[in-house]
Amino acid sequence: MVDELDLDVRPGEIVGLAGANGAGKTTTVECIQGLRRPDAGVLSVLGYDPVTQAAQLRPLIGSQLQDSALPDRLRVGEAVDLFATPRARDGGELLEQFGLAERRRSAFSSLSGGERQRLFLVLALLNRPRLVILDELTQGLDPAARRGVWAAVRQLHEGGTTVLLVTHEMTGPRRCATGSS
Repeated sequence: MVDELDLDVRPGEIVGLAGANGAGKTTTVECIQGLRRPDAGVLSVLGYDPVTQAAQLRPLIGSQLQDSALPDRLRVGEAVDLFATPRARDGGELLEQFGLAERRRSAFSSLSGGERQRLFLVLALLNRPRLVILDELTQGLDPAARRGVWAAVRQLHEGGTTVLLVTHEMTGPRRCATGSS
């Protein structure tokens, strides 16, 4: 249950939703995506009601969730092709950006935890979403991969995409969006 949450996010902002396990972060994200109906209150995401206008809203959201999976035999390149819509970015470029190009023919079951995280990030960004929800984004990533992911978040911000970072950890990039330390 989430009580008295008042969140107003402008387009292109990076917002962190942080809290202990059980604080309602997952419930909030599920409501934003139209996967759960709020018990009360008013919710508008990108100008749409996630409950009554989910079909219009879902193509505008990309999400990388903490607990995600794909069929074991599905290959990385097949996953990119499966999730791509007509407005998709070049999947090969995204795989290259996140260090997965050489794993294009690899089965999902053969990927390490960090590679799986990066693949789900690729899938979240693939269709040029206006809102990206990133849940426990850097969990399971080595330091070099974390830097690459934070660079991608900065690129999204610079491109005007709204980013919702969901975490129970309070660590983040060494530089804020303005570039100061």
